[in-house]
This record gives sequence, structure tokens and C-alpha cells, in this order.
Amino acid sequence: MDTIHKIISSGALFLLVIASGIWLSNIGRPYNALIFNVHKLIALAAVIYIAVIVYGQLRNVEMKALLIALAVGAIIAVLMLFISGALMSLGIGSHKAVWLIHTLAAVIAALILGASLYFITTH
Repeated sequence: MDTIHKIISSGALFLLVIASGIWLSNIGRPYNALIFNVHKLIALAAVIYIAVIVYGQLRNVEMKALLIALAVGAIIAVLMLFISGALMSLGIGSHKAVWLIHTLAAVIAALILGASLYFITTH
């Protein structure tokens, strides 16, 4: 699969995660189990797919240290997303605070994904 297809498919998966998260959020609590599980599975698939792409590109990129640093940042952001998502689904903690962390982690993950794809395709 060439690079442009990897970028498009990564972006599409990420948009599906965001869209299903917004849909889930708009429906409100208690969360719809079907939508919640679809959201989690799409998110997990996106994380695995993007990780495989980035790992596969490490040998082709000159700026390995930067890409590794971005990968570490992405891992932290994804952990924040999974943990805050679990806390929201269980109703643990302040919903607004946990939702804010979840939203910020999604933005950070999107920025890191964009930066990673930029460095993979241009260097």
C-alpha cells in the first residue's frame, strides 16, 4: 500500500473514532452499549493500524529519533484516551473533567498523528 493510501486510511479511521465519540456523547448517559463498543473497537483498530504503519516506516525515515519521540507521545495520548474513556463509561470522577481530558488527549493524538505522517512522507 502506498503512502497516500496509508494517510487516507489512517485519517478515515481517526475520523470514524471522532464521529462515533461525538455520536456517543450526544446520545448521553447511560451510554448506548452498541455505539460505545463500536467506538472502542474502531479506536483500537485505528491505534493498531497506525502503529503498524509507523513501525513499518521507521526503517525508511531519516529522523528516527523524532519519530520515536512522536510515537512515545502518541502512546501517552492513547493511554489517556483509553483511561479517560473507561472512567467516563464507569461514571468515575467528575464527568466534565474526565471529558476535558479525553478531548484534549484526542487533540494531542491528532496533532501527533499529523506530525508523524508529515515526517514519514517528507523525510
